[in-house]
Amino acid sequence: MSTKTLKVAKAKKEERIVLSVNNLAIETQTREAENIADGINWAVKMVSEFLKRELTPDEVEALFENHNKFIDAEIMKDAQFPKAEVSFNLMAQGIDPTIYTSLCGICKKNFIKLDSVKLQDGQAVVLYDVIIERHTSYIQTELQREAYEIAEKLLPLVTRLKELNIAGEAYINDALKVIGADGYDNYEIRKEYIHGLKMRR
Repeated sequence: MSTKTLKVAKAKKEERIVLSVNNLAIETQTREAENIADGINWAVKMVSEFLKRELTPDEVEALFENHNKFIDAEIMKDAQFPKAEVSFNLMAQGIDPTIYTSLCGICKKNFIKLDSVKLQDGQAVVLYDVIIERHTSYIQTELQREAYEIAEKLLPLVTRLKELNIAGEAYINDALKVIGADGYDNYEIRKEYIHGLKMRR
């Protein structure tokens, strides 16, 4: 790929124009992701307390992927009876096996995989950018881009026509669909209309 082509591709990527943002969906999925991250971190804390030590980031990853197997392996590392069941070894240490069963249940319930939550340095964190990007619409087609560029040029002209009382709102809205009133007696580019153009050829 030539240097000129790379520059054009980079420019197009940087010129992404937002047409709509679904704030309600962003807020809803942000709360969901934060709850899931909190649940994961709480489950990791419970396992750490059970094992009586802090887990390394790699161990948290292993716990998240194979929680029961990881816990079993940790218990059996220094087991007094390596050939016996996990529950037997726990009782031999004076630990109620139901605590282990409950812990496995906590991990199963809280270790939920979500593309907007990831493990980072042993902690579950929310990827807010992923959520925002998912619910943000950009110009995608040449038709949308051309309509937007035309609207940008028309906007100051239409605004001036209104200031001169030459064209009224009804006429402008009917004649120029890419320009509309914003509800405060001003004109703006109608992004929702341009967004709908992606369905047209």
